[in-house]
Amino acid sequence: INVSGALVPDKDNNMVLRDQNKTYKSRRKIPIMIPELVAALEAVPNKTGPVVTCTPNNIYVRINSICKRNNLPLVGVHGLRHSFASLGYHLKIEQEIICLWGGWEDSKVVREIYTHLYQKDIEKRQNKMHTFFGMPTAKNSTQEAS
Repeated sequence: INVSGALVPDKDNNMVLRDQNKTYKSRRKIPIMIPELVAALEAVPNKTGPVVTCTPNNIYVRINSICKRNNLPLVGVHGLRHSFASLGYHLKIEQEIICLWGGWEDSKVVREIYTHLYQKDIEKRQNKMHTFFGMPTAKNSTQEAS
């Protein structure tokens, strides 16, 4: 996927296509890693122009509709960036690669804002420490030693 340009609201809140992205690193190529996305892109009739032709609000509504139907938290479009960075962190993908794919300037932004340790990751690491010291493993990571 080639990310170049940006659809942003102007001073009158009308959507305008800009040739430039927010930052230099925002302009990037992203590998397609999801089979359903490959199929969706193959179905797009115009292979040279923009893939998404609906408004950002329409995308937001559709994403949250899917979340609601599946009893998931409503995340909107920006929440998918959080999920992407968190999943990459969980899969132990290097922050530099996450930044490259996500278009972030540096890993500090990803580390401080976007990545969230999954509870099972915390528990897994806690259990490694317990095993090392010969303690029983924790049932959940919120237990604290008294």
